[in-house]
Parts: sequence; structure tokens; C-alpha cells
Amino acid sequence: WRYFTHSVVRCSCFGEAARPVSQYDLLRNMLAVGINGSYFALAQETALPVATSLLAAGLAAIVCVALISLHDIATLAKAG
Repeated sequence: WRYFTHSVVRCSCFGEAARPVSQYDLLRNMLAVGINGSYFALAQETALPVATSLLAAGLAAIVCVALISLHDIATLAKAG
């Protein structure tokens, strides 16, 4: 709400940031909420095999790091 009304809000989602909140920060937060919401809405009752669970956990860790760094990745992609 403050982003839309005041245009300048500091992002503290993953630690204190000196830069204001950007569209990439909002996109990151919406993606994180959407992914978590869809996981819980579409959760299966049967458990996955251990190997599949480990693969999914590793993939989730990579996506998590990419989401946390989305602003930096997008800024570098625009510059390059």
C-alpha cells in the first residue's frame, strides 16, 4: 500500500536494503506467495519417493535463491 501511495518504500524482505522497493521485489513476493499457495492447495495425499523429494528440495532451493536475487538478476540482465 505504501509503495502505491508514497512511491518510495525500502525493502526489508530479506535483510535491510538501501534501495527502494522495485517492481521486481513485488513480483518476487507475489511469486513466492503464489508458489506456496498452490503447493498447499494442490498437495497430494501420497508421499513422494525419497529420491524425488530430494530432487524437489534441491530444485526448490535453487528457485528460492533466484527469487531472492530477482532484482539483481533483472538489473544485470538489462545492463548486459
